Amino acid sequence: MLAVGGPYCRTCGDDRGPHLLVDDQCIACRLKKEGHSRFDGFARVGQYSGALRSLILRFKKEFVLEKLLGRMLGEVIGASFDLSEIDLWVPVPSHWWRRMQRGFQPTALLADQATRPWKKNAEPVLTMTRYVPPFHKAMTASQRVDAIKGAFKVASADFVKGRTVCIVDDVTTTGATLAEARRTLRSAGTARIFAAVLAKTAR
Repeated sequence: MLAVGGPYCRTCGDDRGPHLLVDDQCIACRLKKEGHSRFDGFARVGQYSGALRSLILRFKKEFVLEKLLGRMLGEVIGASFDLSEIDLWVPVPSHWWRRMQRGFQPTALLADQATRPWKKNAEPVLTMTRYVPPFHKAMTASQRVDAIKGAFKVASADFVKGRTVCIVDDVTTTGATLAEARRTLRSAGTARIFAAVLAKTAR
């Protein structure tokens, strides 16, 4: 039960044809293009479409399917990363108001289930300092960057300093949220940052 969908860049997660990847990286990542979101490693289950999209939408609304989706993500992580290198598994946080509305935090459930086979737990390293309304389809990439900018903080800089972190999220579209989480962790002294998501929306 590994990744579904076509080939993608293993540092930014973008879809690319097999002939447009060199050492599993797209051209933008290899050239370190300014403004292009890059990680030390990127793993995903598939594209945000079809059956995977339906499963994720149900998971986010009904407090179900976390074991199935967590196992799918965990298998992809295990096949993509050297687990011994990663110190902390950090879910992208929800604002307290969203958690209260839902009764749970989807990304924390997902991270806990994904890492359970190797006896790790999600660490609430990041918190959301203000409410950010859900992104909508009409928003541009730059609008999403502006909306999420400064929305996260690190609970304890000493806890993450010099360590390797994997950020866990359910869905990423333009990468603005992951990039802001990475920026926040980097500013606190995190050494290396990976990302793992269930799905990425095709550009």
